[in-house]
Amino acid sequence: MRKLLLIPVLLLSFGVLAEARTWPQLVLGGGYQAVLLISNKTSTEWNGQFFPKQGHEQVWAGTLRVNGQNYTGQGYFYVTVPAYTTIKLVLTGDDAVQPQTGYLFMWGTGGSLASDVGVSYFYEYYVNGKLAMSNGSIAGASHTTFYLPLEHSGTASAGVNTGLAWAPDVTLTPNQFNITATLFLNDKTGVGQPYASKTLAYSGHAAQYITDIFPELSGTDFKGFLKLDAGYTFFLEVLRVDTSDTGFLLTSTPPDFTP
Repeated sequence: MRKLLLIPVLLLSFGVLAEARTWPQLVLGGGYQAVLLISNKTSTEWNGQFFPKQGHEQVWAGTLRVNGQNYTGQGYFYVTVPAYTTIKLVLTGDDAVQPQTGYLFMWGTGGSLASDVGVSYFYEYYVNGKLAMSNGSIAGASHTTFYLPLEHSGTASAGVNTGLAWAPDVTLTPNQFNITATLFLNDKTGVGQPYASKTLAYSGHAAQYITDIFPELSGTDFKGFLKLDAGYTFFLEVLRVDTSDTGFLLTSTPPDFTP
């Protein structure tokens, strides 16, 4: 296996960086795994690198296997796809420990571009070796302002919560800055009203529910939307979890944004 090469990003061409892709939420271990279907759309061999990361541009700290091959401690793994060919990669961690979260970054190498391949990305959850949940996600788009509709409710047997996951835009997102989160909630008549604003400290990838940001709302039912505004671009994904007495279903969707 190749060791991680610390290549200064300034040596990378603008085209490679512009074509790079980021999936803001990656979950491995504790029953979770990720599945990638990669299709080469061109008549020549495609080559690229995939970087599972945590925090702010940090190497994945836990167990990492790709199609059973151990990449633990490696910064990335190489992928080669023959012309007009589709391959499948399964990323797994250690199911004996709590799930670890981060994000997935990729780019083309050796003249290949990220746009030369189509990528379908899923993360799955297994219980006792049986598939309990599968969720698809698209690569993110980096912006400074995002909007995400949200819902929260809960009973003794069922509920729903909305969350978010953010990740850095390579070379553009500093390792620390502030994000302003402004929450709007529907009142009793169903009309939206400003509720509160909070300053959130960015220091790398994070996944959290709206009730983590505004914990005083944990015992209430509400609908509304959250506006996130920052002075730097970053990636964001909206998460939704539906729970019942038989389990849970996690889904994700891209947020709305201000271009």
